[in-house]
Amino acid sequence: MNKTISKDRVYNFKEEVSRCLFKKYGLFPLDHITFLLEEELEFIEKNNRIEEIIILYNFIKWLKKEGIAYWLRGAAGSSLLFYILGITSGNPLPAHSLCPKCKSMSWLDHDYYSGFDVKEDLKCEKDGYLLLTDGHNIPWEGFWSYEGDEIVFTIDLPIVSYQKIKAFWESYQAEILKKDVLAIRKEFKGLKFLNIDCVFTIEKVNQDFYKTNLDIVEAIKNFDLGDLPKPNNFSDLLHGLGLKFSTGAWTDKTKFMIENLGMDLSDMVAFREDVFFFLSGKFAYVEDAWLETRNFNRNKKGWKDIEEINLSEDKWKLAIMEDIKYLFPKAHCLEHLIFSMKNKEKY
Repeated sequence: MNKTISKDRVYNFKEEVSRCLFKKYGLFPLDHITFLLEEELEFIEKNNRIEEIIILYNFIKWLKKEGIAYWLRGAAGSSLLFYILGITSGNPLPAHSLCPKCKSMSWLDHDYYSGFDVKEDLKCEKDGYLLLTDGHNIPWEGFWSYEGDEIVFTIDLPIVSYQKIKAFWESYQAEILKKDVLAIRKEFKGLKFLNIDCVFTIEKVNQDFYKTNLDIVEAIKNFDLGDLPKPNNFSDLLHGLGLKFSTGAWTDKTKFMIENLGMDLSDMVAFREDVFFFLSGKFAYVEDAWLETRNFNRNKKGWKDIEEINLSEDKWKLAIMEDIKYLFPKAHCLEHLIFSMKNKEKY
């Protein structure tokens, strides 16, 4: 694909991003939000990836218009840009409160791993409205990386929507791209349009998917974590899924720490972002911390002898990480969990 894109299309896309941002966080978003978004946009534009995002955005808008449920695999949910545009469902910002009326916003205490953990009702001091609490603290670098990898957007879609989605892509390439780029994967009934990989795995869909609110209490109570302890809050549930599906993350060591030392599921190393946060501040540059996090998942742990790590207060995590072979991206589990909650799947 020729990734050359006109200045007008780039400008129009950025205007759309601004419109979505102001709709979500008001005309004067906090500096941290605009900084993260501008940083991500700068990285995407520098690496010539805006065109593919525009195509993905158009597809997602069409899915929503048609009422077709979906969720994105991998680390796509790490992107603040994707969340602002409504492509993904999980908010990657740190835990925060937001007034739905005046858009006043505040960061929550660091004790909250997720804004969904707030149990009491918080009210806006300006207008008395109940505050919304959200945010799961997932850095965007976990998606785009620093290694120039080609990104594939893998989307899970309903089996019954295959023909309808196939027709959309055939029309899109004929009318807009004017070139044949649609690949049909007959071996597992999938479609790939450029870097957008459609996999049809969803067997049953809640017909009110887009009208269904998240029932966090129900999910915490009923989601099956196997032999893991019952979660106390949403962060525990999310980390429990990470511990369950990652390789070597749930061991006798982590079980002992939770059952005998009073730690929570959300204190454990369940996602690759947990490794990144552990390494942050122990390297001179954020980029180095991310590259070492990637090396961790490749079973290359060459940072063990760094003095800052061995002197850190959380060096106890080193013993846990010795057993870990592979960690999922936090965004992957978050997107699937939110999808499952809205789809009313059997937990």
